[in-house]
Amino acid sequence: MDDQARDPAEVEREIQRNADWADYLRRIDDEVRVAEEHLSVPPGAISGIQNEPEYLFIVKVFAALEPIINELLAARLTFARKINMQALLGELSGEAATPEKLPEIVAPMPLGGRPGKLELCAALGCLTRRQQRYVSAVARVRNRYAHNIRNMHLSIHENVRKLARDEPSRVQLYTDLIGSETKAQAELVFALLGKQMIYVNMANFLADALQIIKPPPYTGHLAGLFGLGQAVGDLGPGLLGSFSDRPELPGEAAAGRAQG
Repeated sequence: MDDQARDPAEVEREIQRNADWADYLRRIDDEVRVAEEHLSVPPGAISGIQNEPEYLFIVKVFAALEPIINELLAARLTFARKINMQALLGELSGEAATPEKLPEIVAPMPLGGRPGKLELCAALGCLTRRQQRYVSAVARVRNRYAHNIRNMHLSIHENVRKLARDEPSRVQLYTDLIGSETKAQAELVFALLGKQMIYVNMANFLADALQIIKPPPYTGHLAGLFGLGQAVGDLGPGLLGSFSDRPELPGEAAAGRAQG
């Protein structure tokens, strides 16, 4: 259907969606560049991964997430005095869990399972369950690529279909990767926009995590109760918008109409 045959109001809404999404992506790229600087990687090492083949793309997404998760966990454990988590980790590792040693203790821990980094992050209030599912989903697809060279030529979409043989499991994996709760449209939206949404969710995750790893100084009335430069608060919705309140993607409305 051409623009002349369409409802002018719908054409106007689509133009606005395109503008909102373009602005959102510019802010996303700005936050990824902040993460690149924090991780001491060259400019474009993360922000340029959308141009990579899909197997390299997903491997690099995970490579960006994992060190940030390690830092996030170490930063939160530094302040988890009420449950004496530092002492517990020290007993598990056989060495004193001083703030300086925490990154070394955390790094070898498994990502998933119990006790795993994601479960600990969730228990400490610095990961939402949706963020936890997103990282787990990326890890599953990354492992599919990394552990079998025969999978390298496959798209992310094809690897998801191999990982999750039945439809409910497959739809859950799609929704976890794109950060959506709308399961009725998940596979179609992923086919159209999956790679872009994985990148956007990675950027939101990095931006959120860096607010805990390098928090702005707390300057409120209780500032005297905290150490210099320490901030208060848990990981919340992304600075650029949580998974649920991001702008509608330009193709998302069309996917919904096609599904309906």
